[in-house]
Amino acid sequence: MPGRPETLVTEAGMVPPPLCPSAPATLPGARIIGVVEGPAEAPRVRHLGTPRPVPPALPAVLAPLRMGEVLRVAAPCAGGACLHHEGTRCRLADGIVERLAPAVERLPPCAIRAECLWWRQRGRDACRRCPAVVTTRRVRGSAVPGEG
Repeated sequence: MPGRPETLVTEAGMVPPPLCPSAPATLPGARIIGVVEGPAEAPRVRHLGTPRPVPPALPAVLAPLRMGEVLRVAAPCAGGACLHHEGTRCRLADGIVERLAPAVERLPPCAIRAECLWWRQRGRDACRRCPAVVTTRRVRGSAVPGEG
């Protein structure tokens, strides 16, 4: 994929690209990392203890809902192929820190934190807002892309 962060080779070994914690489920390597709970007006993501592969039949099972309305998915960062990527930064990570109030005081449990692009870029500030980020929000009966 053009602009995709490459796997780095360091003295310690191979370092894969960081994970985007709000990725489309169709990306290679996508894993379910959370479940969206709560009312549509104030959804919150409950992180799973262990990321799970995305079953191929899941979109059909969830229909008419879209996966981003009920699940949070992580996948290797798509780099320049992503509309949120600019230079070496994720504008989405910057945007959630700048525009959203913290959703939690203490860092939520997170199985991907060590690999997470948002954590690497914005640290605790991103993690405290992460539970409020829903990839696709339902507005007036139709699904529209949300924060990621």
